[in-house]
Amino acid sequence: WANERVGGQKTQTPDEFQDLQQKTDARHSGIDKLHMATNTYIKIMSKKADSVEEKSKVLPLESLGSTMKIYGEEIGTDTPYGEKYFRFGNANEKIAKAQMEYVSRVRDDFLFGLSSSIEEFKQYQQLKRKLESRRLDYDAKLNKVQKSKKEKPELEEEMRAAKEKYEVTMEDINNKMFALNDSEDQHVQDLTTFLDAQLEYFKAAYEILESVKKDWVERFASSFFFLKKKILFILFVCFFFINLSNFI
Repeated sequence: WANERVGGQKTQTPDEFQDLQQKTDARHSGIDKLHMATNTYIKIMSKKADSVEEKSKVLPLESLGSTMKIYGEEIGTDTPYGEKYFRFGNANEKIAKAQMEYVSRVRDDFLFGLSSSIEEFKQYQQLKRKLESRRLDYDAKLNKVQKSKKEKPELEEEMRAAKEKYEVTMEDINNKMFALNDSEDQHVQDLTTFLDAQLEYFKAAYEILESVKKDWVERFASSFFFLKKKILFILFVCFFFINLSNFI
């Protein structure tokens, strides 16, 4: 790069260009933060740990579900207590599976889109550095021409060549900034895909748990009805024998 001369002429970019650059830089900062936050979220959602029951790494929820199922089987699924642990454990295993499918969708769609944008912004930053380099080179050659006491065709030619390179790079970065700021439709599409994936994941988890709860209520109601009939039968038998003894 050419060194900036103190007191030398410095080429300024148009106000419209500077406004677009500020807008693009703000967008770049936001996309960077979104990418980091999404990446952290996915890592946490997909982080596996040692299973309590097996020598393997699984999601914590899957490990909990497996432990519940095994405990329920050990107690006996023919008992209400053991059967409830088994069913709830099985539900948690299903939710863990849905969680991994959800994470995969977010990674493949939303995070991939953000990563693609990051690469585009890297190109933008490279163009910014290139533009600054060419501005310095152009200003240095322009100052040489202005300070020359007599006309020097070779200096003027170098200045014109440097100016042309500077203007070409400015046009390149201007087009890149317009493209980056005109990609909102694609970002909204990726964001909508993320929303759909999250809705489906939570809906699946809700339906799995709701099914378990509904079964518990129905089984409790059935057991209560059976117990009620049994108590009534016992009371009837007692009442019958009491009356029979009085009759005798």
